[in-house]
Amino acid sequence: MTADIENCLHLNDPKMTKAVAHKIKGAAANIANTELVRVSEQVEEAADSEGAISALETLMTTLQEHVRQLSKMALAAESPALADSLRREPIDLIIARMKQRLGANRIAKDSDADQVLAFLQEKNETILASQLRRALETYKFEQAIDLLTKIDSESQGSQSDGRK
Repeated sequence: MTADIENCLHLNDPKMTKAVAHKIKGAAANIANTELVRVSEQVEEAADSEGAISALETLMTTLQEHVRQLSKMALAAESPALADSLRREPIDLIIARMKQRLGANRIAKDSDADQVLAFLQEKNETILASQLRRALETYKFEQAIDLLTKIDSESQGSQSDGRK
């Protein structure tokens, strides 16, 4: 997709720009990525105007940020020691924050996802960690919320600080 956006930037072709933006908008809508849908709509609307280049650059930046966020989550899942060093809050608070963001169709913060995935790795819940990572990577927010609810329920009795 980024190559398509780069082509649009170089060719300055309104028809091609609309087509690429529409394609991204559809894919983003399928995964409930409301931010990407909004930015894609802006590109479609601006394709025939002088604002097309700026809108395309915003779309490129948004896509690249989402890729970076997903890459960080994948790295943290592979390196639980790194995520372990970041843990500062009780897991139930982190899960609650993630569920709130996901419930608003927003991507969870990398640091929060890293900490929850590390927590699952520590508990040898590799299947659950894999399911959560996949749900987050594919923007399946409802599925991620369901998994986080399950993790939160299971963690209540196993936290080392004695809280229930």
